[in-house]
Amino acid sequence: ESGRNRIVVYDEQDSKTTRHHAGLRGLELVNEAMSENRFRLYQQSIQSMDGPAGNRHFEILLRIENSEGKIILPEMFLPPAERYDLMNRIDQFVVKATLEAISNSSLSDSINTC
Repeated sequence: ESGRNRIVVYDEQDSKTTRHHAGLRGLELVNEAMSENRFRLYQQSIQSMDGPAGNRHFEILLRIENSEGKIILPEMFLPPAERYDLMNRIDQFVVKATLEAISNSSLSDSINTC
């Protein structure tokens, strides 16, 4: 990132190095999730704080399940996905999986995808 023809001394305490490694790990998580079908969608109900419950609305949340079954939150993988231009593929997965869930009636009424 700093250019070519340079020598850089590794320092594990360097915050730039730490961020770079975290970004690479996030990129690895996204690539594994894509190739091994580990993206998971969750629905969260959206309810009005002031008024009667009307139509039900849901927000679709994206997570990754790692190889040990642990759920990985978006702040770990979305910034690297944005940086390395993978958001289009992630968006396509979310839209396709959401529409499949709607057609299978596992989701109902209105959907707010985020």
